Amino acid sequence: MELEAVPERLPRVAADEGQLRQVLRANIVDNAVEVLAGGGEVRVRLGPVGRYVRFTVADQGLGIPLRSRAGSSRSSTVLIPT
Repeated sequence: MELEAVPERLPRVAADEGQLRQVLRANIVDNAVEVLAGGGEVRVRLGPVGRYVRFTVADQGLGIPLRSRAGSSRSSTVLIPT
């Protein structure tokens, strides 16, 4: 798993920490890692976007047809209000 460069300071978000952790880690990141059992990479990116923090997870897992995988990835993005 690769965490892309994160800005030094992200704004605080308006969300319940436990629920946010559940959605981002358990649902999105763990799913991306799980579909890579046969190899590949997962990229996690965080960054401010206006009044939100964008959290994006991209992988090259099983959700992408084999003939389309070369250089392709799928991604999930969550915008969290600040």
